[in-house]
Amino acid sequence: MDRLDFHNEWYNNELARQEVLNESVNIPVGILTAIFALYAFLLSGYNFDQGFGTFICEFFCISLGLSLLAWLCVLFNISKSYNNHFKGYEYGYLPFAIDLDTYYLNLVSYVNTNLSMLPAGTSAESMFDEYLLKSLQNSIDINAQNNSKKSSHLFQAKRLLLACIIFLLISIIPFVINFLKFNKENKIQVFSISNASEIINKIDSINKKSNNGKAIFKPTETNTSSSTSCSSTKDDKRGKGNSTSKK
Repeated sequence: MDRLDFHNEWYNNELARQEVLNESVNIPVGILTAIFALYAFLLSGYNFDQGFGTFICEFFCISLGLSLLAWLCVLFNISKSYNNHFKGYEYGYLPFAIDLDTYYLNLVSYVNTNLSMLPAGTSAESMFDEYLLKSLQNSIDINAQNNSKKSSHLFQAKRLLLACIIFLLISIIPFVINFLKFNKENKIQVFSISNASEIINKIDSINKKSNNGKAIFKPTETNTSSSTSCSSTKDDKRGKGNSTSKK
């Protein structure tokens, strides 16, 4: 393999490497999106009103804060790897085909005009190959440096992403403890009537005034009081019946 073919293959490999590095950020970006949604769920579901100031709350805030810090660092490195934030990466490329052809024709004209002044064996083809070699070398240097920077930031992003996930998993432990401790208590609703006796007395008075003493409402404070009132009513009726028969 001559020098021109070697550098041409290297040039193509660096361009292919650029595409691979750009596509490699897709998976970390997807994971960051899912983690952000999980942050929103944890913060909205944690009961800070009852659990604030406790060791569990502090442990939750610290672990989640470290995870969020790692998340931001991952985002920084991904942005740096993909597009150097907003600056972008300037890659080196060969000139357009029409420009190369124009340059070659100019070399042919130059060699034909100055053949006597040029070293022996000089031709337009050899000069054109040397020009291509220099162009390839310059482009390779630029592209290789850019790809090395991309790869370095992507590697840092993956390391920080692992730390982000670890701290996030740790923060789930105090979240579950808080949920089991407080949220179940909030689901139990106790209803009480403070003036129950007054309401029962009002219903009794309405019963006495309605339908000649026949009860419309039948409130009962307890089962014992209800059974007692019923038995006393029956005894009264029996007493009235006995008195009538005697007469």
